[in-house]
Amino acid sequence: MGIVRMDHIELLARDLEQTITFYVDVLGFKRGRRTISARPDGTRVEQACVILDDFMIELFQASPEAIEAGWDPSLLGVKTFALRVEDMAATKATLEAQGVVFSREPSIGSSYEGLRAEILDPSGISIELREWLKGDSYHVAGWKPSKDSVTLVS
Repeated sequence: MGIVRMDHIELLARDLEQTITFYVDVLGFKRGRRTISARPDGTRVEQACVILDDFMIELFQASPEAIEAGWDPSLLGVKTFALRVEDMAATKATLEAQGVVFSREPSIGSSYEGLRAEILDPSGISIELREWLKGDSYHVAGWKPSKDSVTLVS
């Protein structure tokens, strides 16, 4: 088929500059390419890339109309995306020291061995933080749930 891995996701930002700063200064992404494109209808599209290892997020400035209409990020196509962490407690302490509020405190995962927490970016988009534990990851073949409440379907 030719598909080899996820390349990037695209997010609309209420405030592009504030969102870039959050991903770079708080979450440790690196700044990538930033452009402003003129469309044939005369509108402009402002876009910035932030990169973590080989994962990229393309951030787009939301239109003034979307923001004025009371844009609700929960109505967008991206429910959440996950960033892997090595030490949830240390990550939580570091982020809280930078003023990040957890929308979901770290807790044991329901369908995997690990911890899960959530934070929000400046536009209200949910970011899952995941720490895999007990050698689990989505690469582990033959994984069996350790909880009776979880059934492995495939």
